[in-house]
Amino acid sequence: MDTAGLFGRGHIAKISRELLELGLVDMFASDNHGDSRTLASATAWLSERGAMEQIDLLVNRNAGLVLGDEDPLPVPPLRLGLLSRVKRLFGAR
Repeated sequence: MDTAGLFGRGHIAKISRELLELGLVDMFASDNHGDSRTLASATAWLSERGAMEQIDLLVNRNAGLVLGDEDPLPVPPLRLGLLSRVKRLFGAR
């Protein structure tokens, strides 16, 4: 999942976040070109939501499993807090 699409604006960003919230993303990867496209924004977004288990699976553990020719572990859906649910109700992220 491209972090620019994930944390940018518009339809792609919304779909990317919804996939994460549903637990339908197995891993993050980046082909860093020496610019702002890194996994830092993705991990910061998840960290703000207290999703430390998801960060570990998406950034570390599942990548290692795939490189070792093993299946990735399932990543739990994000639990949205009250503030996130209210923002979603009003169309904000």
